[in-house]
Amino acid sequence: MSLLSKLLNALEPVDEDVVKKIVQAVDLAPDKLDLAALGADLAVPRASAVWPREISTTRKIPPSERREHAKTIRTHAGKLFSALSSTNEVDARFEFWCLISSRQQDEGLKALSEFLIFLRLLIRDADQIISAADAEIQNIKVRKKRLVSTPPSLALGSFHAPPSVSWIIAWELAPIFEKHFGKKATTSTPSEAYDDRTPRGPFIQFVQAVQQQLNLFPGTENLVSPQTIATALARTTPQRAEQALRDTRVRDLLQDEP
Repeated sequence: MSLLSKLLNALEPVDEDVVKKIVQAVDLAPDKLDLAALGADLAVPRASAVWPREISTTRKIPPSERREHAKTIRTHAGKLFSALSSTNEVDARFEFWCLISSRQQDEGLKALSEFLIFLRLLIRDADQIISAADAEIQNIKVRKKRLVSTPPSLALGSFHAPPSVSWIIAWELAPIFEKHFGKKATTSTPSEAYDDRTPRGPFIQFVQAVQQQLNLFPGTENLVSPQTIATALARTTPQRAEQALRDTRVRDLLQDEP
């Protein structure tokens, strides 16, 4: 099976029986939970786990090229987002939105709303790749200063740097949890009066259940620790709040359109 086929299979919705096991492990039953929709959303982090396992480790590409590629994608995604989102009655784009509304009605606007959110995520992912490439370039410069000669293979980065455990927890699993369980992705730590101050909460149960059922973090023998989950959330709280605000503005903008 080709790499593309494996990735496409990974993007298929997670089997409903597996989704049920994850929900049961969380022990937090919301009034209405769409198992099919949750399975579709969980396919994204599962694909993130498949990609680094299947990508060839022999193909190398300089981080500078990886950075420029990400910059190109970010630029085009940003231009498209700006071209679609900021509209008013005197804007030429208003006519475009009227056409979309008349042709596709509510479902069309919903699809366009999801596409705008996807563009935001694409821009954010490009920023992560650019940041990682910049760090790799800086490390290469430092190594070159320390060594008189550096083998060419050491001056190249991998074709794909898999997302970190913290990234998947904070940016992929937290939004899915909040969307389907109707609760904020948070953790709680018992007070100093308790001997066991291990962080706890439904989101920790959710992350560990997803990891166990979907094999999210290859090479990790044990379940990701509650401390790791709590730290991932704490470090990204401001950025995730800002992103949520942007997404809300996009949805409000679409709802205001005729």
